[in-house]
Amino acid sequence: MIGTTAFAWNYLTSVIIPNSVEYIDFGAFYDNNSLTSITIGSMVTLDPFSSASPGDQWEAFRDFYMNGGQQAGVYTWSDDDWTR
Repeated sequence: MIGTTAFAWNYLTSVIIPNSVEYIDFGAFYDNNSLTSITIGSMVTLDPFSSASPGDQWEAFRDFYMNGGQQAGVYTWSDDDWTR
């Protein structure tokens, strides 16, 4: 589990979330608007109420990942959108 605000305000550009992580809590990546690459395992549960700042890449990623079947892979942020 990655807890509440664990990586908030860190201005991360990339993150690797291993298969051992099963849950990411509310606000874990709050205000990380520099995120451009996320590598994540399959079936990680992302808190549906993850706090995000306006225009936050994490909130957009959460929606893309959860609505896309929680597939493992490398996700890239470009042109205001996530791709896998």
